[in-house]
Amino acid sequence: MPTTPATEVSLKHILERPGDFSGWLYLPPMPWTLDTEGAFSEDPSDADDDAVPAVARQRGWQITLDSATIEDIVINAHDQIDEPSIAQLLDAFSFYVENDAFILF
Repeated sequence: MPTTPATEVSLKHILERPGDFSGWLYLPPMPWTLDTEGAFSEDPSDADDDAVPAVARQRGWQITLDSATIEDIVINAHDQIDEPSIAQLLDAFSFYVENDAFILF
């Protein structure tokens, strides 16, 4: 079975540089930390199962958010707090995944 190459990267790196990524972020089961490694891949609705990154086929992995939404989460945090910490950005990301809404700091 062919697999699509995926960009694997830590949540810390994603939240520090959200504009560097595109596609949908797959993550292992919660809880997530800044060191949690995820994988980006193309839009899963436009492709078959072969588009899912091999790492994301592991038990419990889930598709979370697209790169544009992740960038919006970081922008929203910066709009509320001049210099949000990386921990605050992780809180904002986790809150959005769980609630489909921006966190209020």
